[in-house]
Amino acid sequence: MSTPGGTARYVGEAWLGFVAVATAGLGLALALGLGAAADPALAMAGTVLGLGAAPALLLVVLASWAVRSRLVPARHAVTAALLGVAACTAGTLAAASWAVGFDLADGHRPSTPSAELFADLFLVFLGTNWPLGAAAVFTALDVFVRRTSLSRPRRGIVACLIAVFAAPAIGMSFVAPVTPVLASIAVTVLVLFAGAPRAAPRAADSPAAAAEPEGRAPVGRAPAGWPGSAPGSARAPWPLRCRAATGRGSGAASTAQRQWAGA
Repeated sequence: MSTPGGTARYVGEAWLGFVAVATAGLGLALALGLGAAADPALAMAGTVLGLGAAPALLLVVLASWAVRSRLVPARHAVTAALLGVAACTAGTLAAASWAVGFDLADGHRPSTPSAELFADLFLVFLGTNWPLGAAAVFTALDVFVRRTSLSRPRRGIVACLIAVFAAPAIGMSFVAPVTPVLASIAVTVLVLFAGAPRAAPRAADSPAAAAEPEGRAPVGRAPAGWPGSAPGSARAPWPLRCRAATGRGSGAASTAQRQWAGA
């Protein structure tokens, strides 16, 4: 898969992101348009797709991308993804329970014991969603908090506070049917362009080349035009000839020069 920045490394994650975009878009259409006008069951299906399926796919994409990018260890990423998927399931059940309760109150749904029981479980589902979401955020955030200079107790307190307040904020933001669509698009674009390989640095831009003074030949090579500078020259290496010409050099250098000449 090609992108303006290069060839994407995360092809599987990108395709899964496209599936998440399509799922969220279908959920938006069912929740706001087709489902609301045709059948409450279709509107419920839109809620399931938007609040459950699309966010779960995004969590899988982000977990796989984070592991392959070496941002998060695999154990933390898998744990956070599993907790997040469980939180999405509980949140979807809470939204469905809320909708059934409103339908029963408005008389749009026949009152049955099962429907009333499902509506009464709203607080149970909501109470399950919050701890699971906070645990998922804490697991993912703990990796980055450990890299700070805070002590271990302070790191735990900071991560817990952020997770407790971030989990319901994220969950409430996904109640809006357009949020899963925008989040799916953003994650897919991130995966596509984050996979573009960086251009290799040119030899002239390398630190070794920059540190070499202009006009000075590298060590062990004669300047252009000097004897022995041509490739394949049979004369002794440049540093040995310089030491012999100036009368300097150790006995080991002289021995090496004689050996070279005898070869």
